[in-house]
Amino acid sequence: MSFRTMSRLALLLAVLLLFGSGCTNNSGGGSDDDTAADDDTQDDDTAVQLDITWTPCSLNEGADDGLAECGTTQVPLVWEHPDGRTITVAAKRFLTDGESKGQIWLLQGGPGGSGMMTFGPLMQTMRGAMPEFDLYVIDHRGVGYSSPLTCPDQESADSEGGGYIYLDEWPACITWLNENLGDALHAYSTRNAAHDLAGFIDATREPGKPVFVWGASYGTYLAERYMLLHPDQADGVIVDSIHALSVPALAFYPYYDNNGQRLLQRCADDSFCSGKLGNDPWGKLDALYQKLENGHCPTLGIDKYTTAYLLGWLAWYSPYNAAAPAFIYRLDRCDPADVNAIVYMFYYPFNGTGDLLDITSGWFSQVLNANVGMSDQYWGPQFDGVDINQYITDLNNNMLFGTMPTPDEYALYQQWPKYDEPQARELPKTSIPVLMMQGTLDGATPYEVSEPLGEALHGPHQYYLTFPNSAHGVIDDSWVSLDYNVPTCGLDILAQFVRDPLTEPDTSCIAQTLPVDFAGSTELAQYLFATYDLWENPPARSAAPPVRPVRIDQRVAPWLYMRP
Repeated sequence: MSFRTMSRLALLLAVLLLFGSGCTNNSGGGSDDDTAADDDTQDDDTAVQLDITWTPCSLNEGADDGLAECGTTQVPLVWEHPDGRTITVAAKRFLTDGESKGQIWLLQGGPGGSGMMTFGPLMQTMRGAMPEFDLYVIDHRGVGYSSPLTCPDQESADSEGGGYIYLDEWPACITWLNENLGDALHAYSTRNAAHDLAGFIDATREPGKPVFVWGASYGTYLAERYMLLHPDQADGVIVDSIHALSVPALAFYPYYDNNGQRLLQRCADDSFCSGKLGNDPWGKLDALYQKLENGHCPTLGIDKYTTAYLLGWLAWYSPYNAAAPAFIYRLDRCDPADVNAIVYMFYYPFNGTGDLLDITSGWFSQVLNANVGMSDQYWGPQFDGVDINQYITDLNNNMLFGTMPTPDEYALYQQWPKYDEPQARELPKTSIPVLMMQGTLDGATPYEVSEPLGEALHGPHQYYLTFPNSAHGVIDDSWVSLDYNVPTCGLDILAQFVRDPLTEPDTSCIAQTLPVDFAGSTELAQYLFATYDLWENPPARSAAPPVRPVRIDQRVAPWLYMRP
């Protein structure tokens, strides 16, 4: 399979991920216990000097390659109480072969993704583009090698959802967390994770050498909180696929729909794609939902929620976004071979749960995702006094594309033992160089979610760049050539920035990035649909085998791990 289809999935796992939305717990119900919350102190250099023990380890998880070093240390459970309890936080570094020119710290997404477990391919790619820099990745407290959060019974293989925590398992999970962690759960926050990063940088930086911080998706959210609390520590920050701190998760849903409209407008403007779906693909999708409501394609048993959800997931990354119009086309036609192709997509690439990324192997913490998502990200002041159930109903009635909210999501928000984030919606104020990169076809952190940060950081050496052909993860989705030995435009601009953050980078490559290839490759068609063409089917040879229903099981609570 080509790099732009399957081998790049390993890198996407690294560039990801998953909840990047926004909230505070000062409104909308739930506990406001702030026992372990931090104060409002900014630019407060960590009072604790960390003593990190580094030992050889694998760059790529499980490879036993010995290319990296891993370090662990004890950090304060709450940084504003340095003499209190401690927890283990870990990091990995990939050192240069020669003289280092500085450090780049990498922040994984989620919240809940382990960079130490997933960033090996990304670090190798960055090493190729910036061989003179030492690369570091830190595991967010609560996942991977940093005191992982879990609910053992609800995530056991023999539980109702297996490794996934199903909706009706969350109350028991919350009870277990309250009984076993209590207020300590509140310390697994974005704020304390930002202080962890600052502490590791203090302990490892070399005199006279610059330090940069890079984050993607939720990693941008964490990087912004880091800039808010430590505005002068780093020599520069790079954020890719941006979730601005000021935008709460509850506001994301209309933007998913907007991104779907942008993608389908690209289809309308593309001669191949419009030749399949016509000049109004968005209208075609709207009409398809009416057909489904009237009983279209009954063997699939697919509904609007599932269709919109799968479309939204496909739109996260390239080249999968090229298949979203083809999925609409196949579902509308509903030939037996189309039914087989859609069933295959749902039960194999999507694991029969709507999850394109298996989170049961330990690299992701559902509990950390819920803790940060429900406490720090979900709510915003614009929802004070809003009838949320009506808001959810209206979105479900009006949205055509992307994950739709559910009352169960709001109910879990109300039940979660939330921590208080004093500056939850405050954007950073800093004079250091900042490079901001955002794809306008990003289905995970849509373009609208990034704009407030670009408006807030517009000083000298602060650059907000949009990439019209990129989806989620600009450094991996801004190709300028089909020769994949040529670096992406985003990676080239990143390398320019870290080498000279005081000089405006050459961004001319943005206009040269490749557009979405709606025709799709044979490899992509085989991976998603088990066919040789993304859109069309070979002549029928025999009757289609029995099919299984294609319907998202909402017990899986997809909002918790299907976010940037």
